[in-house]
Amino acid sequence: MAPIATLYLCRHGETDLNRKLVLQGRGVNAPLNHIGSKQAALLGEWFKDIKVDLVCASTLTRAQQTAAQIRSHHPDVEYKEYEGICELHFGSQECCPFDETLNVLLEKWNVQKDFDAKFEGGESPREVENRAIPVIADILKNLPDVKQPGVAVVIHGRLLRILLSSLLWGNLHQMPAITHSNTCVNELHVYRADDPDYQKLDMAQYQQQDPQHRVDLPESPQRALLNTYRFVPVKLNSVEHLKGFEVL
Repeated sequence: MAPIATLYLCRHGETDLNRKLVLQGRGVNAPLNHIGSKQAALLGEWFKDIKVDLVCASTLTRAQQTAAQIRSHHPDVEYKEYEGICELHFGSQECCPFDETLNVLLEKWNVQKDFDAKFEGGESPREVENRAIPVIADILKNLPDVKQPGVAVVIHGRLLRILLSSLLWGNLHQMPAITHSNTCVNELHVYRADDPDYQKLDMAQYQQQDPQHRVDLPESPQRALLNTYRFVPVKLNSVEHLKGFEVL
């Protein structure tokens, strides 16, 4: 049995705040800049020859604009927007430059493994995981009625770290190992956990823990639903569509 679906988790194109190395979370609704618009167009071109049966995006403009370029090559497929897959809210540090204040928080997340830590008025990785996982569950529960549907989901950098760590390892400990360039593509094959084909996969080639060793799972019906799926990475942080692209 082949995978039941293929997920393409993509990051949005560049914004001016990305270029300035300024924190840009859920509280900032910045559009793509001219570089990001070109990146998004190239991403859309890459998807032209990919089987896409559903396109999803967060409700933030930069994700919507990027998703629009994918949709331009698949105008007849269903399109959904979800607030639950917006970027982490950086609270009091929204629109602030990357500095020691951010480094202190990253130390809590990456070293101390304190996934409840957050800036004042902002969100923690655990809170974001708890709102984003139900979206993935909804997408998988309501897949298009076609064979092995392809689903493109346009989201955000920190959210990619959170989701990929959660989906591939079942916890948030692997966030630091995940990188995310603008318009990167993370291709995941989705299997049923009890699928014999999944059981035969040589998982040693993937950086994925055995499910029985998963920890730090949110106790929610939605996460329990995802525990019936297994996510196998095909490519991570791929930007092959940007090959030869020069920033002017």
